[in-house]
Amino acid sequence: MNDFLAKNYLADEYYALDKISDAFLSEMERGLSGHAASSLLMLPSFALVDSDIRLNQKIAVIDAGGTNLRFGCVWFDGNGEYHIEGFKKQAMLGTEKALTKDEFFSGMAELVLPYLSETNLIVISFAYPTTITESMDGQIIKLVKELKVSGVDGALIGVELTKQLEILGKSDVRVMVTNDTTATAFAGKAQTINQNYQSHIGVIVGTGMNTCYPEKFDAIQKLPDHVGSARMMINTESGGFDKILRSDIDKAFDASTADEGYHVLEKMVSGGYIGGLCDAYIKVAAKEELFSAKACESLLSVTLNAIDISEFITHEKDAKLCKLLTERADIDDMHLLLARIIRRAANLAALQIYALSMKCSVPGDNVCVTVEGTTFYKLPGMQEQTKAFLDLYMAKAGLKYTILSVDDAVMKGSAAIGLQQ
Repeated sequence: MNDFLAKNYLADEYYALDKISDAFLSEMERGLSGHAASSLLMLPSFALVDSDIRLNQKIAVIDAGGTNLRFGCVWFDGNGEYHIEGFKKQAMLGTEKALTKDEFFSGMAELVLPYLSETNLIVISFAYPTTITESMDGQIIKLVKELKVSGVDGALIGVELTKQLEILGKSDVRVMVTNDTTATAFAGKAQTINQNYQSHIGVIVGTGMNTCYPEKFDAIQKLPDHVGSARMMINTESGGFDKILRSDIDKAFDASTADEGYHVLEKMVSGGYIGGLCDAYIKVAAKEELFSAKACESLLSVTLNAIDISEFITHEKDAKLCKLLTERADIDDMHLLLARIIRRAANLAALQIYALSMKCSVPGDNVCVTVEGTTFYKLPGMQEQTKAFLDLYMAKAGLKYTILSVDDAVMKGSAAIGLQQ
């Protein structure tokens, strides 16, 4: 098994700090300049980092995530405390059946309409690559994460939703669009308003993966009309980073997905792909007869998902893998293989956070890293190992940091963005 791990780059030495972070920072600079060849889109959010929030003003919030669609009416009271009413959650539109563009936005309009009796403001956190316009509409670049909606690439989210609301008899609505990662960073900022952090970074490690960080106007070369030291959040779309060593198994797994060549890094880290990636590695190991003959035959006959992987790692007795593996050597080798895949994912998550911190901070700064996503908190070993890597990397850079979890982060942060003064 050790030879298999080495030839497939499942060891820390293949992902050295300076090499990966330097490549990531270089791609960030290319993206900020508008270079078409950058694998990091570096999308301006037009959400100003140092702005205030309007208090006692309600706003309808839609969190269109990778798996779920959430709704609620949100406001901040006179003391800045967060409130939400009418919260609802369902499967994300387009995950259970294929939809057209009109069906997608018509369904969203019907779901948000009941909230518009108390406000004419809507903010949508859209967890897919989207270009935010200066008016804070959002133009969809490309849907990923296996969402089945046709005809939406290039569509303006606010325009399409407003059109469907007008069909339903509701006009004079203001729709603003942000992204879940930017909202997560703003939720952390709101949560730590009286604490001494120089920068706030937002990280999503859930069904998908992404990061954002604050950037000065002067550094955003593709926005020449924005100058000065004011800061806005930049949505890096870091899942697209592709200047990274991949094994033949990683490449074959990428080729098996609906969007081959897109979101290369995301497919090595996020919960939407980690189960399938582990299954791909297990299948190749079984074909190379690295387990017992009985185990190899069983492993090649099943398909494993992220839940199966988590249950095995945590030694749940009913785990599918526990039933397939009966010999101690097979069990130990499987734990070793899965541990290495998850350790690599944690290292890659930490390397991104380190690179972002280097971009927006100076030695001695204190960085607040707000992380959202069940994969980060629930995949065994992911949170602990990411933090262990970060402890090493941030200490080397002379930076202090805190990983923060905020309840209702995307809902709270989206509202804060939509209610900017």
